Amino acid sequence: MGRTKLAVAAAVAAAGVWTWSCTQAAPPDPESEGAKLFVANCAACHGQDAGGLKAPNLRTGLDTDYVAATVTDGKGEGMPGFAGTLSPEQIHTLAEYIHSIGSAGD
Repeated sequence: MGRTKLAVAAAVAAAGVWTWSCTQAAPPDPESEGAKLFVANCAACHGQDAGGLKAPNLRTGLDTDYVAATVTDGKGEGMPGFAGTLSPEQIHTLAEYIHSIGSAGD
């Protein structure tokens, strides 16, 4: 009887770990188009890891629509808009990448 309870407990624990690992977002691909856009257009101010240099930390799971609007139009004095530099598709790709950085569970 003791072995059965131990086996059941081990199976439940393993299932919990498996479930947890399946719900964690995968880290973003550093070779993705979004990563390349980030390095070319954002890293100088936000840092290579998006943790912030002269500009805020972006590793907070920002909403994709909010990021896209900010990248498109800029924000305040320090953040320029990129509507004339990047296409809407590139801005969307970049916004999804920035969102994924904060959602990767690091």
